Amino acid sequence: MVYWEGDYTLNEERQIKWCKPTGVNATDLLEWTEKLIFYSRLSALALLSLLCVSVMAAVIYSDCKSGTLQQLNKHDEPTRLTSLSGSEVEPQQRSV
Repeated sequence: MVYWEGDYTLNEERQIKWCKPTGVNATDLLEWTEKLIFYSRLSALALLSLLCVSVMAAVIYSDCKSGTLQQLNKHDEPTRLTSLSGSEVEPQQRSV
């Protein structure tokens, strides 16, 4: 990934692993490496956020669509009477 020759080391000061160049100014290359790591992490975070939003949108869309279909099916069913109808009430006989 890097275009210079060097040794793979851990920079104690900045807590990153990088290829320390041999015979070249390491400060500029270290800053370039840090920028590369920063933008790599930022793009990964952006892609992960986009994935999460996409999954949430798909779940919400699916849930709303199935909820709407259930409501439409309820409206198509004949309504049931909740009050007592004549067949449920037993007629009372008068005692003479």
